[in-house]
Amino acid sequence: MRFIDIHSHSISSVNFTIISIDPRNIDLDEMNTPFSIGLHPWWIDQLDLASFYSHLPGYLSHPNCMALGEVGLDRSRGDFDKQLEVFEGQLRVAGLTNIETVVLHCVRSFNEIISLIKKTNYSGNLVFHDFNGNREIVESLLKLPCFFSYGSKLFEPNSKGFKVFKEIPIDRLLFETDDSEERRIEEVYAKASCLLSLELNELCDKISDNFGKCFGKKAYIENS
Repeated sequence: MRFIDIHSHSISSVNFTIISIDPRNIDLDEMNTPFSIGLHPWWIDQLDLASFYSHLPGYLSHPNCMALGEVGLDRSRGDFDKQLEVFEGQLRVAGLTNIETVVLHCVRSFNEIISLIKKTNYSGNLVFHDFNGNREIVESLLKLPCFFSYGSKLFEPNSKGFKVFKEIPIDRLLFETDDSEERRIEEVYAKASCLLSLELNELCDKISDNFGKCFGKKAYIENS
């Protein structure tokens, strides 16, 4: 069985892992493994934007780049208007470089994210990382080329994300470890397998198919 971790901050020598690179402190060695890269909404005041935008097309065109991200909006922190501006800018670069996938950080801003997706005419796949929306949001997002990535929320039964997990079509699911230093991706899959009453090997096969559809790089994982 192959466990796919679509969003992590630490490299695994065992499983297929997409490392989320921090553009404030790029280590070129990280680009030798599958990665995503983007300016997180918490960091927009910590980087020279002109320099970042000049380098971003090169990063996104790298053969190991899987996605733009994580990027997005967060109403709980910082200057929201500036977040909107920076997120829009990154979406436009993603469109110009034909990047197929965007990994999204979204806190109380689903409507604004979808509005900017439409405004910029970005037509790639959307991955809502660490998804934590309610049933109404799920129904709205299912109308889009959208995937829901789960990790910690599977272990938080009082969270909104946990409560709607079994209502999400299995062909829209992905899994992640994010910044957890304790929970391995195998544990995330095991928990999901239990919640969905699905054999672990069958779940792995389905998520592998989802990865191929979302990132357009199933051959990449098969050859890695």
